[in-house]
Order: sequence, then structure tokens, then C-alpha cells
Amino acid sequence: MSKSDSTVRIQYPNASHDAASGAIHAPPGLQQLDPKTASSLEAPLSDEELKKRSAELNK
Repeated sequence: MSKSDSTVRIQYPNASHDAASGAIHAPPGLQQLDPKTASSLEAPLSDEELKKRSAELNK
């Protein structure tokens, strides 16, 4: 078995790399949030809503 037979090649997704900051930028399609997610990030939950979620999780 030759050395080249065991070579594994990793294909990375199409993403650009910012050499200055070290940040990796996602392809354009992955940078957009769907409307529901975006609106939930913009509006914080009320204390009552947080208490309801906490009670559900702690059952």
C-alpha cells in the first residue's frame, strides 16, 4: 500500500477568511436570519415569559 492511498483530503465549505482579524465569514446564504429568529433577538422577553419558560424547563 503506497503512502498516497491513505491520504485524506478535507474539503472546506466556501467561506472567506479574514487574515487580519482571524475571523471566518460564512457564505452569504448563511449570514441571513429568518424573520422569526431576527424578531426574537430584537425583542427581549418579559419577566413573566421568562418565569413561564423556567417553570416548564424545571418540571
